[in-house]
Amino acid sequence: MQKVFVSGCYDILHGGHIQFFEEARALGDHLTVSFASEEVLWIHKRRKPSIPDEHKKALLEGLRVVDQVVIGESHEEGLDFKDHFLRLRPDILAVTDDDKYGEMKRELCAQVGAKYVLLPKTPPRFEPVSTSSIVRWVQAPSEAPRAKAPTSSIAPSPLSSPFASGPMKNAPGSAAAGHGPC
Repeated sequence: MQKVFVSGCYDILHGGHIQFFEEARALGDHLTVSFASEEVLWIHKRRKPSIPDEHKKALLEGLRVVDQVVIGESHEEGLDFKDHFLRLRPDILAVTDDDKYGEMKRELCAQVGAKYVLLPKTPPRFEPVSTSSIVRWVQAPSEAPRAKAPTSSIAPSPLSSPFASGPMKNAPGSAAAGHGPC
């Protein structure tokens, strides 16, 4: 089994991250994703994460392309994942071609006999974004969201879900309203 390892902050998960995970996973049979802990993010980037570590871990674990998620807690800049990497001994460390810690990561790979693989920043399937640009957009959007063309001239009922064919469970006025969780 060919084990692949990636690391990053992945603070606000976006499509570029997913594409990177898919490309890294294609290099082997098992993908481990490591992300920098809240403490590491604060120490090295002087900011809080957008969501708590356990929530981020659950989101990453929910991705079908990801086989394992670990939280990097080492304070060594650029190598917060080092302890996990040495313990798991993956075959490949996949990074993007803009990685600024390449030399340190190559040395780490040499310790376990892993290959250091640069993945080019390929054009994404959609408009590129970064975590920082998402934060800026959420804090002070500069334009209204792009409206999608309506597919029907009939407005949906407020009691129906766009994902289901009938009334929403426990909707006001339904037989189940007020009885149990939604």
